[in-house]
Amino acid sequence: MESVESYKRECIFSPLKGFCAFAKDSDFIEVCRWKNHEGVDVTINGKHLISLTYGEIKAINKLSKKLET
Repeated sequence: MESVESYKRECIFSPLKGFCAFAKDSDFIEVCRWKNHEGVDVTINGKHLISLTYGEIKAINKLSKKLET
């Protein structure tokens, strides 16, 4: 029989209103760390799920900063 493990996920939650000019009062974002600590699951408004490694997040941040200049 396979071993089954239960664990609690590390998650953080915030309304989007303070971050996005287009956000409605009910809009939110939640970020949950993977058990292996190699990335996160990002959920926006309970509809959109994006799974990213920390390397992918680093690349997005770097490219986004280039666009801002």
